[in-house]
Amino acid sequence: MRSVFSKICLGLVMLSFFMNGCSGISSGTDSSSEIQGEERIVTEHPTSNEHGSIPTSRVSERQQADYLDAINAARAEMQDCGDYGMYDPAPELVWNVRLGNAAAEHSTDMAQSDFLDHAGSGTQSDETAQAEHLSRGSRLRDRLHHHGYDQ
Repeated sequence: MRSVFSKICLGLVMLSFFMNGCSGISSGTDSSSEIQGEERIVTEHPTSNEHGSIPTSRVSERQQADYLDAINAARAEMQDCGDYGMYDPAPELVWNVRLGNAAAEHSTDMAQSDFLDHAGSGTQSDETAQAEHLSRGSRLRDRLHHHGYDQ
């Protein structure tokens, strides 16, 4: 059985696959955000949340640097995305506290509930489902909203 820490790390690493360059987005952009369908990858630091304060990161600066180094190393290389073809290297990302907190919450929920899924567990460890009084496990959109990422 994996340790809670390794499960949390696994969840955050899974987030890196979401941002690794197999998104079909051209790498020729220098904007601070990229859009693919309804998903938006923001590459800027937030200034405030709905209450006017800057959110506190659940992930240490050292962990942020480690995750970004791994993610950006993958993004810096040409990617073979199977049936979707080959993609040029993608631009580097910077840490977004809101996205990081949503990912950390979900990773912790999966580790504490001993499962792996895109949806939250709906148990006490599913912070968003509890806070938003959901009758189901939280979804990505729910977690992003709960952590102030409403783009």
